[in-house]
Amino acid sequence: MLCLRPKGLITPADRLYTIMARNYADLYQPALATQCYEQTLATKNSMAPTAIDSQLSELTVRFDTTQKESESAIAT
Repeated sequence: MLCLRPKGLITPADRLYTIMARNYADLYQPALATQCYEQTLATKNSMAPTAIDSQLSELTVRFDTTQKESESAIAT
């Protein structure tokens, strides 16, 4: 599943690891299921700061734009 990801599979990596973990659990392979669940958590934790940073950047741009518009409205 992971080797198909760059070729057009749009499912996020953390979701893929969760699916794999559930499949391994259904196949009674707890060691592999545990590894996949651990990889899910590691992937989610690595993605969280990126999402927060992008949201913060977007809000900063909006704030700066609004502030400039307010300043120009006052000057007029």
